[in-house]
Amino acid sequence: MFLTNGAYASAVIFSIWLRPPSFPRSADPDDELALADFPDVRVRYVDFLNVVLNEDYGTDRSDPVVAYLCRMVSLHLRHSSGLVINTSEEIEPKGLHLIVKLSGLPTFAVGPVIGVGGRTATDDTAPDQDMCIKFLDSKPQASVLYVSFGSQSSIPASQMMELARGLEASGRPFIWVVRPPVESDGAKGFRAEWLPDDFEERVATAGQGVVVRGWAPQMRILAHASTGAFLSHCGWNSVLESLWHGVPVVGWPLIGDQLFDSRVLVELGVGVEVASGRCFGGLGSKGSERVRDVVETVLGDGDKAKDMRRKAAEMKTLARAAVGAADGDGKGKGSSVLAMERLVDSAFD
Repeated sequence: MFLTNGAYASAVIFSIWLRPPSFPRSADPDDELALADFPDVRVRYVDFLNVVLNEDYGTDRSDPVVAYLCRMVSLHLRHSSGLVINTSEEIEPKGLHLIVKLSGLPTFAVGPVIGVGGRTATDDTAPDQDMCIKFLDSKPQASVLYVSFGSQSSIPASQMMELARGLEASGRPFIWVVRPPVESDGAKGFRAEWLPDDFEERVATAGQGVVVRGWAPQMRILAHASTGAFLSHCGWNSVLESLWHGVPVVGWPLIGDQLFDSRVLVELGVGVEVASGRCFGGLGSKGSERVRDVVETVLGDGDKAKDMRRKAAEMKTLARAAVGAADGDGKGKGSSVLAMERLVDSAFD
């Protein structure tokens, strides 16, 4: 079975679905319970809800969707011969330990599997790619915040307003790929009413920001020397791309595996959370101030920013070494290359 999520997130989510912690409905968002499979792993109530999206899941498993998901997880683990995971031993040693403990299956960490040539399929058709790169070219090294929630995720309109105000108040340059808010019911195109009045014009005139309504060349942006941090929903592909390019992450995970991908980044020392989940309000009451402060923490000259940049550079080296690309031409056998060889050998045993 090939897991497109990370090892840590997969292990935790599988455990939640199969043996959920029994949170009371009166639980506070930050209340924690240990997982049955991993007593040393504690899950917050807010993260639990943003995984199962069902307040009664811990006590009532009669919901047909819930029953189906539980059955599928159980069947996949029971009937698989092994797990192939898009991660590496260097990125997720703890996660790999947990998924092996849970599944009891041979596990092959063959990642990071990304477009190592620096391009993605969408980059070639990104209408705003030249604008983004020209903006980056005009800014100092490690000074720009790249903001994107991926191609399928978004946030509520009220949170979008707070994010916009916080970005502008930070005074730091940014590139923001916008999507319609979650309550837009699949609206085509992005409307100006979802941002503060004249926001786009102000940040453009000041040379502070670029708002992209569509695709942006994410890999090229992350590879650019002027990119200093990535405000991300922490989807696993985005996590791997940021690690590959040594870019610190401001995490705003929304649902599912994203919540635990963000935890991995924080534990690695390359990430900090600005908000978490859709339940319980995301940014909270002083959202714009929170955004402003976190952006300054990551892009400023303080010890935290310097430490995150140093650790991100270390992870870049480790991620590339895992796939044998540490010297730039793919020579040498990293841990993921060796895992792929073991996988191929096992297929012919």
